[in-house]
Amino acid sequence: MNTLPYWIVVWLLRIIFALGFRTRVERSHNIPSRGSAIICANHISWWDPPFVAVVSRRPIRFMAKEELFGVPVLGWLLSHILAFPVNRKSGDRRAVRVALDVLEHGETVGMFPEGTRKRDGVPQVFLRGAAFLAVRSGAPLVPVGIAGRYGFRSRLRMRVGEPLYPDTNSTNGSDRARAVEELTRELSLRIEELSSD
Repeated sequence: MNTLPYWIVVWLLRIIFALGFRTRVERSHNIPSRGSAIICANHISWWDPPFVAVVSRRPIRFMAKEELFGVPVLGWLLSHILAFPVNRKSGDRRAVRVALDVLEHGETVGMFPEGTRKRDGVPQVFLRGAAFLAVRSGAPLVPVGIAGRYGFRSRLRMRVGEPLYPDTNSTNGSDRARAVEELTRELSLRIEELSSD
């Protein structure tokens, strides 16, 4: 995988963030330096993926809704930060296969388990996709909380939590489903805690 375009875009984004926002990042060392991982953050703006990308010292393959790839400029940006599309209206098996392949190669996937941006600060119901991928692949979930407002010279804070490791000992469908539900619940609580002031 050629990551040069990714790092060029991230370098440009770092300049934008340095000039445009006042950011504070806490506990970024909780992002594993090697091995597969699923980075999961709350979702308050379309700026969230770039913010997570500039903080990470590793490339992150973001899962993004397919409609965004048709938006001028944003679609180009997504393709150059190694994002891949997901159809949120149905169980997108292709997106699941891409994510599992990324994880099998010891790389990182970026997801926003709320599925869509918060409206008026109201948290959305967490989807089970991230936990499902973790249980299937054995990759840890890394909870990330973003707080603040995206505006010129506004304050933004990102706090990275300790990885959550899935139970990979489930032997049947009902056990796996229960493991996914429990992991989703724990992930939701962690992100809520990390994103609160």
